[in-house]
Amino acid sequence: MLKTVYQLFTQELLLIQRDKKIIFHSLGFFLVIIFGLHLSFSSQPNLLHNLTPGIVWVSIFLASLLGLENFLRLDLEDAALDQLLLSPFSLTGLLTLKICVFWLATVLPLICLLPVLLPILHLSWPEMLTLLSSLLLATPAFICIGATCKTLTLHLPQQGALLGLLLLPLCVPILLIGIDTFSQLNLHNGIMGNLAFLAGISLICFCTLPFAISHLLHWI
Repeated sequence: MLKTVYQLFTQELLLIQRDKKIIFHSLGFFLVIIFGLHLSFSSQPNLLHNLTPGIVWVSIFLASLLGLENFLRLDLEDAALDQLLLSPFSLTGLLTLKICVFWLATVLPLICLLPVLLPILHLSWPEMLTLLSSLLLATPAFICIGATCKTLTLHLPQQGALLGLLLLPLCVPILLIGIDTFSQLNLHNGIMGNLAFLAGISLICFCTLPFAISHLLHWI
């Protein structure tokens, strides 16, 4: 069983690496926003410090949205999606694995890049650790919700705009809680409640939405 999971995991990673624009579009978009933020407000470090958490959160959300446009696209084009539906393995389990690999390949590199960008973000290490922990806890929810919305628009033309319209209202509360975590840290208030909320949302999404996606794929 573990060998099969490992083989499927490596296969999904190879598929994403084959279509490099899934990774590099998101990475390039994120870096353009961060360096643009630095160039625009480098003469106002206090303002840059206040704007950084919100800009980082929104840029990672939008970068993940760019990547989500390609979720299940290759499977649909090469008929692998039909094979998934006919596979003897659990479709929910396979979709959960796909979501995990997609998060690891598209979102985790952006989060890991943030400590490298620390000098231009004007954040202290405690602030950076708070930002990293909140993003690590919340971004799986972004990917799960986005994958569900992507499945709804899978066979439609011009999916990007519709995907954004579906995803934005669902993810705004998560964005607000994530940004508020940074504010609570600067006010010397407790942040564990916010982090617990983000972790709970991601856990609920991770446990339920792959099941919903599997039913949507059978339905559409």
